[in-house]
Amino acid sequence: MVVRDYKPITQDVLETDRLILRPWKESDAPALFEIASDPDVGPNAGWLPHESVEYSRTIIRTIYLRRTVFAIVPKPGLYDNMGMPITAGIPIGNVTLAMGPNKARGTKENQAELGYWLGRRYWHMGLASEAAFKLICYGFRNLNLDQIWCAYYKGNTRSRRVMKRLGFYWHHTVKSSYNPMLKTSQTEYYNCFTRDDFEQLYGEKGIIYE
Repeated sequence: MVVRDYKPITQDVLETDRLILRPWKESDAPALFEIASDPDVGPNAGWLPHESVEYSRTIIRTIYLRRTVFAIVPKPGLYDNMGMPITAGIPIGNVTLAMGPNKARGTKENQAELGYWLGRRYWHMGLASEAAFKLICYGFRNLNLDQIWCAYYKGNTRSRRVMKRLGFYWHHTVKSSYNPMLKTSQTEYYNCFTRDDFEQLYGEKGIIYE
């Protein structure tokens, strides 16, 4: 049986083979700062590297404490891309469904934009795809979305590969997309995935709560 409604934010917890996707907590600020202060992480996702633990705490309070924003947390027994053990229960990244409508991003009612990022030591492990797929399932099956968008900046080949692997396809390109935080304009590629696409590609594999 598929449950199509969702619980309060304190109870929204999703699970994959290797990950727990749970709401952020203010006590996660030190862990967030450790991974989000890396200059190779934030700019690719459209935001500045974090400057302090207090800044990370502010981001959690003002941006991450929302119903469809999830900390990506590893289960026990995982190793990073260098073969070192990963501490279970500590956030290693973030995955989000930014719910529409949002005129600036082009999303309409009953649509959302998928966003995801991981700390650098967790790249090349398939974890972004694993977390993003779970949230896509959640969006279509539990939030009843009609369409999910996902965009990447020119040169961000890692994000492009994740989108392609999940089934997203190119929709349009914005050649001069201005980012007020980075104060730059970049080429941004918008990709989409509809509920019909999802059902045809994944079918019953997309059940969230069984």
